[in-house]
Amino acid sequence: MSFFDWVRGEEPVREEKKKKKKSVNGLFAFSTHNIPEMSRAEIDRRVFLEPVFPDAEMAMDSGNNPIPTKGIFSIANSPVSNTLLSWYAMQGFIGYQTCALLSQHWLINKVCVTPGKDATRNGWELSVEGEKAEDIIKALTAKDTDFRVTENLIEYSQFLRIFGVRIAVFDVDSEDPKYYENPFNIDGVTPGSYKGISQVDPYWCAPLLTGEDVYCPANRHFYDPEYWMIGGRKYHHSHLIITRYAEVPDILKPAYFYGGIPLTQMIYERVYCAERTANEAPQLAMTKRLNVRKTDLSKVVGDPERTRRAIEAQSYYRDNYGQLLIGQDDEYEQHEISLADLDAVIMTQYQLVSSVSGVPSTELLETTPKGFNATGEFEKRSYDKTLRSVRKHEMEALLRRHYLLMGKSYVEPEFGVVPEFTILWNPTDEPTESEVADIRLKTGQYYSTLRDTGAISGDDIAQALESDPMSGFDSVNPESDFYAEEEGQGAELSGFGGAPLQS
Repeated sequence: MSFFDWVRGEEPVREEKKKKKKSVNGLFAFSTHNIPEMSRAEIDRRVFLEPVFPDAEMAMDSGNNPIPTKGIFSIANSPVSNTLLSWYAMQGFIGYQTCALLSQHWLINKVCVTPGKDATRNGWELSVEGEKAEDIIKALTAKDTDFRVTENLIEYSQFLRIFGVRIAVFDVDSEDPKYYENPFNIDGVTPGSYKGISQVDPYWCAPLLTGEDVYCPANRHFYDPEYWMIGGRKYHHSHLIITRYAEVPDILKPAYFYGGIPLTQMIYERVYCAERTANEAPQLAMTKRLNVRKTDLSKVVGDPERTRRAIEAQSYYRDNYGQLLIGQDDEYEQHEISLADLDAVIMTQYQLVSSVSGVPSTELLETTPKGFNATGEFEKRSYDKTLRSVRKHEMEALLRRHYLLMGKSYVEPEFGVVPEFTILWNPTDEPTESEVADIRLKTGQYYSTLRDTGAISGDDIAQALESDPMSGFDSVNPESDFYAEEEGQGAELSGFGGAPLQS
């Protein structure tokens, strides 16, 4: 007797359940599946928004334009197939509210905030030439803590990636009601009027284009809003520090509200793929065994209800700790799904996220990268370049404006001059004690060789050690007796190589 023959009996009357709407298969959550093909006109209307120019005399495609550029280069004349165009059209701007929604995810939040934190971790220093340089530097940096400068830099970098554009406003308490509406003039800043830095999310800002910004492509500020409306106040763009994560062509700028392409838009599908793949792992672990029992398929088709009851009974009695009942004539097999290299598949998806974000997997996931005998050294050097780029292209403009306003508002009243300064970023990398010792040993040998050849003297080496923070002698007072030369006798300085250095 087979197991199907063993399971018999009248099925209890069951109330018919309302059929639930079939949920969308998770496969179609990817943009590469189930693409709705759009017409050329729909793509043009969906992707290329018409800009609004409140004060413009004419626009590029108005009747005064002798060359119908839009018609010549229109998407309607593109030889690319509609299917491909529809897929790329799906990659368009997702909206600031959607960007904010996506930024809640732990991985998206981490790729947005990590570069800013790492770039500012070791801080920066100011260099000022001339008399009273140290006092001027202290005055310039006196309010860095009160104005939360480091926190502002991190926030600026984070939300630049979330929204694709970040706008910083410098709070200056001016008696001129049109101070922000007029172009920025440092002479308009009065003593003690600078109050700090404010940052505005883009959905609170409205771009205003005027004059040649609209109709003259040769203008330096073409399609770059001259004014921004923020909270009912009109701001000239020179008062703002505006950074875009990834620039877009002029024709797409209206669709992005004159911002940039956000990292959240570039990365959200890759994050979804990585998380879906990771979630498959526990499901595969629990369902990796496939049970196969040979039976007469004609009986299965002839009585599907009895088949269903048999399968339910089998599932009820079977688990990893219980017994599986089968008939004497039944043939039963169990197939196991191999989970080999599943971890590599999962990590590859997260490494794709890392690639898009510019944050190496060693930093993002705090794990060793998979494949090719990777050690993470290349990723470390590449990330160091990324952090230097973040400092140069995202943070330095904000810092320079901050210290310029500090110099005019707080330093000039005390010292009578607005100082010129240079921002010196500290190294992003932090060498270990072993690496520091190795650097000092090799540097000492290098200095010893130069001294032995007569290229430099002991005084030159002492000055070099004093100015090198890696040497360990940068805090030594150069005016102490240790460096003082007596008549006919030079001071000695113990060299890194072990031999005394004579001046």
